[in-house]
Amino acid sequence: MLLGSGATQFLNHRKKIQRELKKIGYPEVIIMEETDDKLGDKSLDEKFGRILNHYDIKLFIAIFHKGARMDGVVFEIGWLCGYYRSSQRIAQRLRILEEKDYNWDETTSYIKDLFPFTPRDFFDDSQSHKKAQKKYINLY
Repeated sequence: MLLGSGATQFLNHRKKIQRELKKIGYPEVIIMEETDDKLGDKSLDEKFGRILNHYDIKLFIAIFHKGARMDGVVFEIGWLCGYYRSSQRIAQRLRILEEKDYNWDETTSYIKDLFPFTPRDFFDDSQSHKKAQKKYINLY
């Protein structure tokens, strides 16, 4: 599952990564904004929980873009930490991709507390070998 900012340009970036990953053999790459809303979803956290219960998600990739509001992703990571009940257990399923020169001072300190447990890498879409979809494969 690809987690990221819901702003249009960043959502389009995740959709591009999704298409490219499917081309190389990843059968199902989930983006929350592309899953159908259900009448029972009273809030985004209920929708997120329903998605987690419906799909057997093996890996979450949180994509941090510089210049984007990342509070939604921070919320989702916090939700996942509660769901899996420990930073070590979430570390088995969470990977962090950060855009080159992302400023971690613009997010909460508890995200940085995951760094010793969670593999992370940076991406730079201006260079083909450092694009997010290439880095995704390295994190898997």
